[in-house]
Amino acid sequence: MRQLVAILLLCALSINAQADKFIVGAQNLEYFPHYDFTSKIDKGVGWAILEAFSEASGHEFIYVSMPIRRLQMEMLKGNVDFVYPDNQGWYNSITSAKEKYFSLPLTYALT
Repeated sequence: MRQLVAILLLCALSINAQADKFIVGAQNLEYFPHYDFTSKIDKGVGWAILEAFSEASGHEFIYVSMPIRRLQMEMLKGNVDFVYPDNQGWYNSITSAKEKYFSLPLTYALT
């Protein structure tokens, strides 16, 4: 019985250890230092945090920059896995906050 449990545990861990590739849809706005995914030099702190997670986890992120409305439509179609930045408090006429899962904030901004 112990061997069966050990084998099942190893199988479960090996399945979860597989690195995945995710498409991160980013707003095509320059909001540096928080983010500027269109920049060739420095994409901002949001990108740096996601890349650090990528290196630690083995997951690969592909960044696609597009207008806000199109970004939300592509997420609804399933062509984008994550949207950055996104906030459940923002009004969105395409998708609702009830259809999404939100992480804790990566950064805060005061304006």
